[in-house]
Amino acid sequence: MMATAPTSPDNTTVLLPVAQFTESHNLELDPDKLGINGATVVAPPYQAMSVGDVVTLSVDIFYGGVYFETLKRPRTLTAENIGEPVYWTVPKDALQQLQTGDHIEASYSIAYVTPTVATVSEKQTLHILEKTSPELLPRLSIKDFAGDTLDPDAYPDGITLSIELYAGIQVGDCVMLHAMGESRLVIAIYVDQTTIDSQTLHIPFGHAWLAANSGNEVSLMYEYARLGSAGASLTLPLMLRKPLNLPPPIIVGVTPDGPDDYQGFLLGQNALNGITILLPEEAVIGSNDKVQMVFDGFQPGGHYMADPDFGDPKTFKIPKRYVPANLGKRLDVFYEVTPPGEKAVKSRRYDLQIKNLTSGWPTLQITSPPGASNAEVSLKTVSDAVTVRLRAWVSMAEGQRLRIYAKGVLQAGDVEETFNVRVGATEVVTEDEYLEGEIQAKLPRTFLAKLKLNQQFNVTVEASFDGGFSYKQLPMISPRLVE
Repeated sequence: MMATAPTSPDNTTVLLPVAQFTESHNLELDPDKLGINGATVVAPPYQAMSVGDVVTLSVDIFYGGVYFETLKRPRTLTAENIGEPVYWTVPKDALQQLQTGDHIEASYSIAYVTPTVATVSEKQTLHILEKTSPELLPRLSIKDFAGDTLDPDAYPDGITLSIELYAGIQVGDCVMLHAMGESRLVIAIYVDQTTIDSQTLHIPFGHAWLAANSGNEVSLMYEYARLGSAGASLTLPLMLRKPLNLPPPIIVGVTPDGPDDYQGFLLGQNALNGITILLPEEAVIGSNDKVQMVFDGFQPGGHYMADPDFGDPKTFKIPKRYVPANLGKRLDVFYEVTPPGEKAVKSRRYDLQIKNLTSGWPTLQITSPPGASNAEVSLKTVSDAVTVRLRAWVSMAEGQRLRIYAKGVLQAGDVEETFNVRVGATEVVTEDEYLEGEIQAKLPRTFLAKLKLNQQFNVTVEASFDGGFSYKQLPMISPRLVE
C-alpha cells in the first residue's frame, strides 16, 4: 500500500511563514554540498513564544514525486530561545540519498505549553538541484565601513548591515541574517512597505556578538523566503580584531646607542649563553595569532626563528649557538604575527649590535721540543717540527674554522715569508678536535731554518664563527728563534 502524504490545513487558515533551509538557494537543495552536520533549518520567532512550547519541524520526503516518509524534529523552547529564531539540524544521512527528480516539503508546527489549538506554517517545497543553481544574491555590506578587518571596540553601539534589495522583493518576506563564528547568531526581520518605498534594507547588529567573537574570523550571510520563493546570499568573511600594533621587541640587557630607543648593543661576553627577547607591553596581538621572534643574523649559523618560551607567550629565547656568528656584527631583531588564515605581518625592527669579545680567548702554546716556549725556540733542539696546541675557545663547535700561520724574516733577502700551518680545507674543526677540546698543529723545521736567528717570528691564530666570512684574532705569540 502506498504511503499517503500529510494533508495541508484549510486554505482559510492564516499560516506561519515558511521555514528556511540555509544551505539551499532558489528553492533548490544540493545534498552533496551539505555540511558534515547536515542542513540547518530556521524559522522566525513568533509573537506568543513561551518557555515549554514545542516547535516541531516536519520534512516530507518524496522520491520521484511519490511520498516516502516524514522526518520530525521537535524542539522545546527555553528562556534563551524567547524572541529568537528557532532552528533545527536535519542530519546529512537523511537527505543525501535524494537525487534529481526528488523533492522535500518542509513545515513546522507549534504545540503551546498551555494546551490550545496548534499553529502550523506554510509548507515550502524544495527540489533537488537539477542544474547549476542561479548565482547567489550579492553579499551584504557594513554601513560606513570598508575593509575585511573590524575592531569591535571601535563600534560600542554595534554596526548596521545593508542588504541590496533583491529582485521581486515583497512585503511580508522574512529575511534571516546568519552570523557565524565561535557562536552563531540568527536575526529575523520582515520586509514592510517602508523597505519597498525607501529601497533600503538595514539590519542593526549589536556590539555583544562582535565582542564575544573578537580575535576570530566570522562570516555573515542572509537568506529570504516566502511561500514559493527563496534565495541565499554570498558569504561576507570578516576578521574581528583590534588593529595590530607591533612596536620593536625588547632585548634583555641591551645598552641603547642610537638616536632612538630601537638601536643598541650587547657585549659579546654577555650574549654567549643566549639572548632573551620580550614582546613589548604595548603590542596589540590577537589571542589566536601565531607569533615568532626573528633573530635575523648572519647566515649560515646566526639566523634563528624562536617560538614563545614554554609557559610565557611574551618571552623568546635565542639559543647560544646562534650568537657567535654575529659577533662584531649588526642585525635586525623583529617578530612576525600571523593571524589565522592571513599572511604574516612583521613588527618594527630593533637594530642590534653584538660586540666582539674583548677577553677570554685562549693563547697558543708551544709544547715541544723540550725546552721550547712561547718566549724562545732553539733551532738545534728541533728535529722535525715545533708542536703547538690551542685549548678550546668560547663557543667552540665542530665545523667552525681556525687558521694558524707563521711569519718571519728570511736570512736571504731580508724579506718576510709566511708559512700556512692550518688554512683552507684544513681550517675546519673536526669532530675529534671538538670532542678533545683542543687543536694541535706543527711548524716544520724547514721553514724555521730559513729565518734569521736571534729575531722573533710571529704565529697568528684566527677563528671564524661564520663559515670563513670573517675572522676573530686570538692572542698572537712571538717567540725568539735562537741557535
